Amino acid sequence: LTSGNMNVTFSSLRVVCLSQNGFASDDVLVLLSGHHARPFLRGVHSCMFFVLPDFGDLVTLKCLRIKSGCFWTVEGLEISPETSAAPEKATLLMIEGGADNVIRNCVLYTVRDTSNWTAQDWDQRACDGIFVDGIRQVLENNHLANLNFALSIVAGASQGIFRGNLIENFSGDGIRGLADDCLYEGNVVKNL
Repeated sequence: LTSGNMNVTFSSLRVVCLSQNGFASDDVLVLLSGHHARPFLRGVHSCMFFVLPDFGDLVTLKCLRIKSGCFWTVEGLEISPETSAAPEKATLLMIEGGADNVIRNCVLYTVRDTSNWTAQDWDQRACDGIFVDGIRQVLENNHLANLNFALSIVAGASQGIFRGNLIENFSGDGIRGLADDCLYEGNVVKNL
């Protein structure tokens, strides 16, 4: 993770967010392999701001929060408490208000393997996947697995696009779409 050139690096996305360095519209934050904790993105941009892994790198987060953000695109991240040293039950990705954010090609899960889970484990251990509020939010081609409520779109959200997501193994709802004027297209929702 660099500040604009490969000679100045930061240890994680969380460190960058905590430092409150200003992000310019159309910047690209390229994340290097490793665990980037639980970053909190905020800020309104005039055009798209990208957060994505370097080519071939595995980037993990415990969870991610975007609050009142506009024009953030997050791509190719693995989000799970299992990737951290201190796993805990949480909502893995929260988009709280704002507009025009894109979450694409991410993998979100509580744990990879639930083969030994009991009904009580599904009730007490499964995280919620993605919580969406705001307008014109786009979630596409994500894989959500082993969750409680996988994808929750609240009533105040509108004009969202939820396309091509694979949602498998959930104990609550696969998709809870309470918002108006949204497009749900090509999603696969299944319990194995």
